[in-house]
Amino acid sequence: MKELIRNLFPVKQAGAMNYLWEDDPALRLSVAKSVGTKLLSKEAIYSDAPSQVMALMSLASFANSDQECIHVAGAINKLVTSRDPLPLVSVHRGYALASRCLISLGMFYKGIEHRHKYHGAPNPSFYRKIGKQTFDTIGQKGIAGNFEKWETFLQEIFI
Repeated sequence: MKELIRNLFPVKQAGAMNYLWEDDPALRLSVAKSVGTKLLSKEAIYSDAPSQVMALMSLASFANSDQECIHVAGAINKLVTSRDPLPLVSVHRGYALASRCLISLGMFYKGIEHRHKYHGAPNPSFYRKIGKQTFDTIGQKGIAGNFEKWETFLQEIFI
């Protein structure tokens, strides 16, 4: 996050933000929100992708907790580097299935539709239902309750 802050803000402001980031964990979400807002106003992409994703997820005003934002950011960071981020009910279970359902519906919706239309995979509403139920079952009540909001948020940010 520190490198991202240095790239986005003037030197004096970056120094203050990095100080807050390092020395006061209670202010990290506020710093991440500032970084996310600045990222949305820029067209440049910087090398610290995980920090960028966390900063952007912290802008989700509907999230019930910081942990909810952290879990969604972690799922994105893990799945966007995956060879095939789309969910396979026959292969994925638990958190892996739930996070793949959410990320796929939010970022790869056309891939889900294509699989449904041409390969006999379940339709998007099936993945939405399975994702919500699985998040709820594994104790991620915030993500389960905000599933559609996260889906829309991801579409707005990344598509």
